[in-house]
Amino acid sequence: MTDSEQYSLAGALDLAGQREEAGKIIETLAAKHPDAISYKGFLGVLAVRRGDRAQAIKISDELLKIDRPYLFGGHTYWRACIAALLGEKERAVALLRESFSQGRDYDVYLHRDINFESLWDYPPFKEILRPKG
Repeated sequence: MTDSEQYSLAGALDLAGQREEAGKIIETLAAKHPDAISYKGFLGVLAVRRGDRAQAIKISDELLKIDRPYLFGGHTYWRACIAALLGEKERAVALLRESFSQGRDYDVYLHRDINFESLWDYPPFKEILRPKG
């Protein structure tokens, strides 16, 4: 199975509530690719889901410190996911906006990202989703 397929499987396992299995896959991928932002971000999300706030914040801080070309806001997007799951709505929306200003693409994924479920009724998040123009 390719890394991409394993990542997709981990996402499906996470959605199915099988977070321990998802975590094992992502930990393996993160060890294999320590510079991969998606794996690090996913580990942060999983930390929140298992109630490890300290680990989630540590990972968010690590994402903040990443400074290399062509990030396109990916690291900040994962920080927004972590903040949303931690219940930090205002911070999550601010980080989401920052990720867009850093080059994160705005697409339909935002409407279905389960990491932002806590924001679905939050007016500033709804404003981001509202069609413009």
